[in-house]
Amino acid sequence: MRVAWRSVAWLWQNTLPDTTGALLAWVLFGERLGPLGLFGAALLLGAMAVLALRGSATP
Repeated sequence: MRVAWRSVAWLWQNTLPDTTGALLAWVLFGERLGPLGLFGAALLLGAMAVLALRGSATP
């Protein structure tokens, strides 16, 4: 199985600021994700899994 690490790295690089902000808000201020936030996180993780498992064209 070929892993499309370049695509996964591209996706991670473009979502890193949002992910870092959410994690810092949770750690520092006790923020919680609502249902839509959890849904968005699931979509992001799903997209990374699909790219890692199936590969994709260069973005």
